[in-house]
Amino acid sequence: MRTGIKLARQFLHNFQQFEHWLRTRTNNPKWIPFPKLLDQVANQYPEIRYHLKELNTFNDLRNSIAHSPGSNEGDIIALPLAKSVRQFGELINDVKRPPQLKNMKGAMRRVNVFLPNVSVGSMIGIMAKKKHSQEVVRSEGQLTILTSEDLFSWLSIRLKSSGDFEAIHATKIESLLRRERRDFAILPSCSNVYEAKERFIKGTENGELFWAIIITPDGKATEDPVGILTPWDLKDWELP
Repeated sequence: MRTGIKLARQFLHNFQQFEHWLRTRTNNPKWIPFPKLLDQVANQYPEIRYHLKELNTFNDLRNSIAHSPGSNEGDIIALPLAKSVRQFGELINDVKRPPQLKNMKGAMRRVNVFLPNVSVGSMIGIMAKKKHSQEVVRSEGQLTILTSEDLFSWLSIRLKSSGDFEAIHATKIESLLRRERRDFAILPSCSNVYEAKERFIKGTENGELFWAIIITPDGKATEDPVGILTPWDLKDWELP
């Protein structure tokens, strides 16, 4: 029984601290119920949006343990499982300090940046050798991408209209670059994994491919990349 009371007090203390942390992230001085508070903060923080359902479930647990608002140790009417207390502690730690891209395995890696004067033939060979679906290109000072889909689409059109394989091979990739692209993004290295995951999800909402996130120090297209993410990288990350 004492152990159960101790767990209940620990859970209520953690919940109260987390609720206070949430309130410091809103500009609303008025007290509002926890679910509405979560919704407000979720509008700004992808890590809250990602865990919204779980956090509301833990709010239900909190109300089951002590229904009085703000209760910390008194009015305990139910006892939580040790597993639930541990899971809530781990969850709020992750939400308050989400892993940043610069600290994620596989995100920060050397990125080769190509210039527009590379030939189509050379680029096909490079992508085939590395088994890459996209490469980063700097055009007019800005970072962009060239994808395998761009190459094969362009090749299929050219091969139908021309049999001059040498000319096709020697064509510069600048002919294939698109000025307006919505199938990649650039994020600063301080961004967290939930921001990255959400970019990939939103990028595929229309049924289109979202190829990559280029990581630069401050998220500017004029900077040198310090890493890159593809949808396949996210599969290796075990998000809570």
